[in-house]
Amino acid sequence: MTLPYSELAQALHRRARRAMLAGVASLNTFAPGKSKRLPAKLRAEDVHEALSLAVLRFVVLALGAARGLFAREQQLACGRLFAPLDVRLDIRVRLEGGALVSTFPPAFADARATFHSELELGTRQ
Repeated sequence: MTLPYSELAQALHRRARRAMLAGVASLNTFAPGKSKRLPAKLRAEDVHEALSLAVLRFVVLALGAARGLFAREQQLACGRLFAPLDVRLDIRVRLEGGALVSTFPPAFADARATFHSELELGTRQ
């Protein structure tokens, strides 16, 4: 099924929002009693940046791979989008054999399945 651009953008926005909400929910269930494994001053902006970058990484890699743009991971490794964040919040996404592979820190681990299901399906529409 092919959607017009406006509908595609809205569908992708909904899916990205669901993925980010899953990240926040994961963080909320992780946080009690495990504060030593989180940044000392966890700000809403830091969480938003980490989740937003994760969504962008998924989308850029999925769309780029679908169009044959990224033959080698080195083409992306030095870009700002893929620069490392605080390891306690950094969701890493990469391509392996044409498939999206991710590494989620413990604080966001429960959101991994939702990220993959929402964003991989969303970029195929």
